[in-house]
Amino acid sequence: MHRLPLEERRQNVAAADAFFPRPVTPELLAKVKADLRTPPELIEALKRDLARFRAEQYALRNPEVSSTVVTRRTAEEERMDAIGRVINDRLRLTPRRPDPPTYSPPLPEPSRGLEL
Repeated sequence: MHRLPLEERRQNVAAADAFFPRPVTPELLAKVKADLRTPPELIEALKRDLARFRAEQYALRNPEVSSTVVTRRTAEEERMDAIGRVINDRLRLTPRRPDPPTYSPPLPEPSRGLEL
């Protein structure tokens, strides 16, 4: 905490005495409310953000509801894959392999001891 000189303290007390005993008139109240009013576009943006957040939280708590979104997204991906296959088949110079090669994990290398 810092100390104030006596003259500065007196000025602060005088300013506070001048400010606080003012009567709050309806005009002053209306002016203060108008100065502090939040713009409507900020309120709408906040409402949109909160609605989006609530929807995300609801989907996280209730995955059975959000599964319809996943189902629609999966169906759309399958549709796009089918379209891509048709386009690739038209542009392909060699015939398509019947099945993709199966994945086999790499085998571990035999141990060579300490190799001293």
